[in-house]
Amino acid sequence: MARFSSSLQPRRNFRYFNEDNLMSDPLYGDIKETLNILDVEGALIHFRKSFNAVVNKHAPIVGYIYKNISGNRSCPKKVNKDEGQISDPKQICEAFNQYFIDTAAHLFERNDKGPPVLPNEVDDRITSSCCFGLKEFTCQEVYEAMLDMDPRSAIGEDGLEPYLLRFTSPLTAIYITHIFNLSVSTGTIPKVWKASYVTPIHKGGETSDLNNYRQISKLSCLAKILEKLVSNQLNSFLTENQILHERQSAYRKNHNPVTAATVVLNDIITALDNNQHCAVLFTDLSKAFDTVDQAVLLKKLQRIGFDEKAFKWFENYFQDRRQSVTNRNVDSRFRHVGNGVPQGSVLAPVLFNIYMADIASSVTGCNVHMFADDTVLYCSAGDAQSTITTLQQSFNDLQNEFRKHKLVLNANKTKYMIFTSDRNVDDGLVLSSLDGTNIERVKKYKYLGLWIDEGLNFTDHVTTLASDLRERIYSFERENSHLYMESKKDLIRNKFLSKFHKGDILYMHASRKVRKQLNYFYHSALKFIQGHGDDADRHTLYHEMGLLCPSLIRKGHLLLFIYKALNGFLPPYIKSMIVIKEARTSDCILLQEPTASTKVGKTRFSYFGPKTWNKMQETHKLDPSVSFWKAKSLILSYLTSKCSCQCRHLRKPKWGL
Repeated sequence: MARFSSSLQPRRNFRYFNEDNLMSDPLYGDIKETLNILDVEGALIHFRKSFNAVVNKHAPIVGYIYKNISGNRSCPKKVNKDEGQISDPKQICEAFNQYFIDTAAHLFERNDKGPPVLPNEVDDRITSSCCFGLKEFTCQEVYEAMLDMDPRSAIGEDGLEPYLLRFTSPLTAIYITHIFNLSVSTGTIPKVWKASYVTPIHKGGETSDLNNYRQISKLSCLAKILEKLVSNQLNSFLTENQILHERQSAYRKNHNPVTAATVVLNDIITALDNNQHCAVLFTDLSKAFDTVDQAVLLKKLQRIGFDEKAFKWFENYFQDRRQSVTNRNVDSRFRHVGNGVPQGSVLAPVLFNIYMADIASSVTGCNVHMFADDTVLYCSAGDAQSTITTLQQSFNDLQNEFRKHKLVLNANKTKYMIFTSDRNVDDGLVLSSLDGTNIERVKKYKYLGLWIDEGLNFTDHVTTLASDLRERIYSFERENSHLYMESKKDLIRNKFLSKFHKGDILYMHASRKVRKQLNYFYHSALKFIQGHGDDADRHTLYHEMGLLCPSLIRKGHLLLFIYKALNGFLPPYIKSMIVIKEARTSDCILLQEPTASTKVGKTRFSYFGPKTWNKMQETHKLDPSVSFWKAKSLILSYLTSKCSCQCRHLRKPKWGL
């Protein structure tokens, strides 16, 4: 194992990663022979001893590495319990661990007022005639997964340092592959990989109140790599066999909050354009990941086609899970975790999607869209009362399904809105939960990071975003004005533009007066990079940086969004909103342009998206079959040619810094 120290640049040593070379390595022969006669627990222990021998030899280097990459998050100094306030770090850890485990375990029992729910009572609508079996992993797969590992990851109970594992991957990958495949073939996961160190994350409010914290689990880095490889196979199976509901958008390839918000807003605006009332319910679940019933989930895995070996592996995955809370180098006792899916693990989001899939299928009479535990129900009708009546019926069905799955609705955080062109809608319309709690009607709601208001003018969202951007710019100017230009660019790119551009196609039809707030801080960011004063002309800034003005950037993002949809890089529900015209004689692809009878109707994606695309095709014909980079270049050329400001003079315009 001494050769580990010579393999600290895996990508440069990629050619060394060759199974034939390793087979001839005497080191490989010694360890491989030992691993072949051990079970998965013994194989991992043997590997840990060999690996840690090298780590101890280079202890000063390892200490320096972790001094520079370790995080600095800790628990509060005091917390409140029933018997009073405690300040001892050990007792604080124990209090958090007890709270996280007991709260989730008893949450359903404390809130449910119906008869007990058994796993066989869950009516699974999602079934499959296909079969899912875990395949053995190749050394190449494991090696690439190790390269993608974050070297700053926490050290799990197995004691293996992620930094050195990653940078010794050309040599260690083949041993780890053997351990992973042994786990799959025997349906057994090492116990140390099922232990997690939990860090409490403050959500807001009083820091001494345990209720104001959520947990994030830190697992062994090798456990995460194994879960990632299993997750890749499971996700492929779910996609190929269309197991998940089409309106589930979280933790899926090509899905994101923008696609989810796009389809929900499009449906709402379409209803308004048809002179209908649209009622929208935003549900909130209490600790959804922690209250997942493992028996129900395992039953679902059988229903969708898991073979005996795969089912045995996942059954073992949930057995003997335990967790400890860590705080300032003090740890609580490990406690058994008997419910939920482990937050912080790679498989948890995929398993949660499977758990929720048939819940979405149970809703009738309303549209439904799910993003993790955020479920939105909405329907439309000619009058507000009929809309609320239909929504109430679907809401009742959804609550019954939640109960069958032992998920707890938080009625106090569940809200609803009514979208209508009639300003005289009765304020007495009531929507209630099954326990009789009236659901609050609100004028605005933050859905997946987007503030939606009843007027759909996005003033609240843009104002909130502008306030955030203002604070960031002022902070940069106070603390980072001494940086070199390239460092300033990195800062603006990562901390400002990532926020500025996020979901900009959703509010691109906000009034010019509203959007002007964002443009001001965009210009401030460019001034910060260039070191210009407040009197710098914005056109000069665009020219010096080679950037487009904000309005063109948003239009460019829209065109790229459509390009991705046409090429299948976005969910099917997005592609269904843009229909290709049948024009055999045309040398470009045009989209059907639906009609809109109202001003608000022209702001829906299915209307302005095709119109914007077709407008570009008049002068710059973009074939969706071209490469992504070619498409970006062509869109940039089109945008600069149509600009009325100085952007049109840019010789080499850029998308960003």
